[in-house]
Amino acid sequence: MLKKVVLSSTILMGVLGVSAVSLPDLGLIKAEAAISDAKIQKVSVFGQNYYDGSDVPGNSTGTFYIVGDKNVTYTIKQYEFNRLVNTKSVTTIGLNSPALFNMQITEGNKYEVTYNGRVISTFVVRGH
Repeated sequence: MLKKVVLSSTILMGVLGVSAVSLPDLGLIKAEAAISDAKIQKVSVFGQNYYDGSDVPGNSTGTFYIVGDKNVTYTIKQYEFNRLVNTKSVTTIGLNSPALFNMQITEGNKYEVTYNGRVISTFVVRGH
């Protein structure tokens, strides 16, 4: 009976065009999807919150709020006028609990959230 079930499901998988199913592979896909959810939500400067694309006080330090899958370490790359000026590693707490980190804000800043060299999301502010 067990052989019939295995054979039937193998035939069905072939009919559906599924060549093989590997549970570790499915786990990797799920992990990659979770890693791709990371993003900087906002930056706080002098107690005021600013969001992606905002004009912010320049030449200051901002507290950035990042969310992402729990316990994943991302590299934040800071660019000033497309020139890399700083990097920082940040470990996320979860999708509903932002991790906080501080970085400088100058004039034209782009912050890339990266994982294994791949850009996951970007956050841009203009200091003035």
